[in-house]
Amino acid sequence: MTFVIVPLIEIALFIQVGKIIGTFATIGVILLLGVVGAVLVKWQGLRVLRDIRRALDRGDIPGDGLIEGVLVLVSGALLITPGFFTDMIGLAILFRPGRSLIRKAIKRAFYKRVARYQFILHV
Repeated sequence: MTFVIVPLIEIALFIQVGKIIGTFATIGVILLLGVVGAVLVKWQGLRVLRDIRRALDRGDIPGDGLIEGVLVLVSGALLITPGFFTDMIGLAILFRPGRSLIRKAIKRAFYKRVARYQFILHV
């Protein structure tokens, strides 16, 4: 379903933005967003790697850092995919506040699943 809805959203946005700023300007904006996105992903990716190294140096398990690393990777894939909708989602994930919200949601879902599994084992 997502593979149908997202492209339709992207096409609609391309048409609307193209009507407002023109075809070539729309293509330019998409290319610019891709380049800027790649630079930002590299910057945030290096930051996450640094955080993981610090956790390992302290002897900690870098669980949060690993989740954030995967989220930066997903963000990068969304940012290099041409489109305004995927770029907005990619940027929301890329920066720490958005990444933090998603990381917390992933951890909550994981803990619920583990708790349910432990309940089944104890019954």
